[in-house]
Amino acid sequence: MKDQCGPKFIPGTANEYDYQRFFWDLHRNSGISVSQIWDVIGAANRPPWNPTFIPGSSANPKERMQAAATKMGFGPAWSKAAKLNGVDR
Repeated sequence: MKDQCGPKFIPGTANEYDYQRFFWDLHRNSGISVSQIWDVIGAANRPPWNPTFIPGSSANPKERMQAAATKMGFGPAWSKAAKLNGVDR
């Protein structure tokens, strides 16, 4: 619902604006530090992800970040910020 994607983008997918708001909200509203966010991103990129973006696969970076955040104890806050900013699909 909060996607900033226009007709030139793939409908139902997030773009840079959505992720900028997501990371800001995650940091500002959830008390997760920038360093901790980078730790989640780093953990999600081990081993290097395959850029095929297949929903439901381990290649999907959104799902890899959610799994890493959950493993690090940030799962509920990560999910809430993702849903609010349209990066949960």
